[in-house]
Amino acid sequence: MSDYDIKRVDPHRSVKVTLIGIVAVLLFMGLCVRLAYLQLYMGETFRILSENNRIRFVKVPAPRGMFFDRHGRVVVDNRPSFDVKLATEYVENIDDALANVSKLTGVEAGILKTNLKREKDKNPKYRPLTVVRDLPKDDMAPLISRIHRYPALELEVLPIRNYVYGPLAPHLFGYMGEIGDDELELEKYRGYKTGDIIGKSGIEEQWDREIRGVDGGIQMEVDSTGRELKFLGKVDPVPGNNFVLTIDLELQEFARRLMEENDYAGAVIAMDPRSFEILAMVSAPGFDPATFAKGISADEWKALVNHPRHPLENKGISGQYPPGSTYKLITATAGLEEGFIDIDKKLYCPGYYRFGGRAFACWKAGGHGGIKIHRAIVESCDVFFYQVGNGVGIEGLSRYGDSYGFGKLTGIKLSNEKVGINPSPKWKKDYFGQPWYPGETISCSIGQGYTLVTPLQLLVAFSAAANGGTVYEPMIVRKILSPEGETIEEFKKVKRGEVLVSPENLEILKSGFYGGVNEPHGTGWRARVKDKNVCGKTGTAQVITGRMSSKYLPYELRDHAWFVAFAPLEKPEIAVVVLVEHGGFGGTAASPIVGEVIKKYFELKERKRR
Repeated sequence: MSDYDIKRVDPHRSVKVTLIGIVAVLLFMGLCVRLAYLQLYMGETFRILSENNRIRFVKVPAPRGMFFDRHGRVVVDNRPSFDVKLATEYVENIDDALANVSKLTGVEAGILKTNLKREKDKNPKYRPLTVVRDLPKDDMAPLISRIHRYPALELEVLPIRNYVYGPLAPHLFGYMGEIGDDELELEKYRGYKTGDIIGKSGIEEQWDREIRGVDGGIQMEVDSTGRELKFLGKVDPVPGNNFVLTIDLELQEFARRLMEENDYAGAVIAMDPRSFEILAMVSAPGFDPATFAKGISADEWKALVNHPRHPLENKGISGQYPPGSTYKLITATAGLEEGFIDIDKKLYCPGYYRFGGRAFACWKAGGHGGIKIHRAIVESCDVFFYQVGNGVGIEGLSRYGDSYGFGKLTGIKLSNEKVGINPSPKWKKDYFGQPWYPGETISCSIGQGYTLVTPLQLLVAFSAAANGGTVYEPMIVRKILSPEGETIEEFKKVKRGEVLVSPENLEILKSGFYGGVNEPHGTGWRARVKDKNVCGKTGTAQVITGRMSSKYLPYELRDHAWFVAFAPLEKPEIAVVVLVEHGGFGGTAASPIVGEVIKKYFELKERKRR
């Protein structure tokens, strides 16, 4: 091979070099253009993104709106909660740090460790974590005097709910809790975030958006790891709106104590039959909502949920019970309106009523003899109403029950209200796939069988009878006020319907209810109040069939006791219902409480006049 052969150049090489050079130049020019574009046109965008990456917004919760009773007295407000926080990035040994916190606060180290783990799971890195919530004031002295020795510890002050009169009305006010993942999916919580504290029941839940206000916040500069470097600014929170409720503080507390002192489970509701404003609403047993405000433990929650008498349930709107003889309002109305009876018609009670081969007993074994509508209501004669119910038929009973509000929601602005059952042949066919049997009408005539009502439904029915026959929507809020005290919304009564009863027949019914309390042999005589002409009806709702005395039965098999009343006869201004679960005869367990509540109402009214 010659030298010429070794040095000979490939004729295609220069072309390749040229192409590579051109591509390199084009790539370089493209890079320059891209850099220029990013610098000149996208620079501001990236600057904003950079700012966002290094600025953290720390939420400052807004104080929730306050609740006032109907006379302007504060019943729910806010108080400071002193929370201890631990900045774990400054801690070399977590166990030692928690031991120090335990010495300063008196909280067990094991509890602190549990709290720390829970906080770590829901908070970003390098955020101080809450290890103690709502430290009692009496335990703060050691912490305040020594906290400067521990740079990793912070004391944060936040507003939490303060129930001024303790467990006054937990089912009405509601309780607080952290929003759940399932709730975040709901439309009503659009815009809420993980970690938000919301109303979980009662008024707190129903009007949460209006009560919660608008959170403020603090802007902090942080480094790439999330450590806070510098305070940048602050947005003050806006307090929530205030609520003027319909309840009377003193009447509410009085009714609550009556149930508590007797160790009753059940409900008491007082309402103005003219406006349908709720004056008191008690569900027993109750609970302390402050437990939730401070952060309820798993053991405390489990104890409430598994309690045999269901303290978390608002029995006034969620408890469903056979109405017993209080249902005779419906049967009597149907009989009078359908013409089966009138004020003078007499039916015979031998102590039982034979129908379909069966003897349906009256509560009075010896019978009442010949009896008219007035005495039948006064003495609560079962046989009289068996005959009326059978004469009217189940369709008639169902129609009049519907007009009084049975089998449908009352419209009260609280969640978890139940509709009860206003039975009919169609209902039974739809629910059980079975026909209606005539004998079932007999049981329904005195409030047994399939019929179920809530205490509020029963109160609505008797309030309508008291006011002349109009059903309104029960009210629990009178006004919503701004934090400055200006009226945002004022609630007016909402009409829902008219009862199918004439004024003349209503007077017959009211006269019977008056006699049931004030005349000889009246079953509700224990509810008498001097000079107030109380009108009412007892009810005993069977839990099991049979005539065995309640004192021989275990608690859970005893009858429920009802009493519902209004006063005064001439111009009713208060109506009260009491349900005592497994309380036995309504005239013994429930009627004295109704009488006491009505008496207290008039005492308070007279005192406020002076």
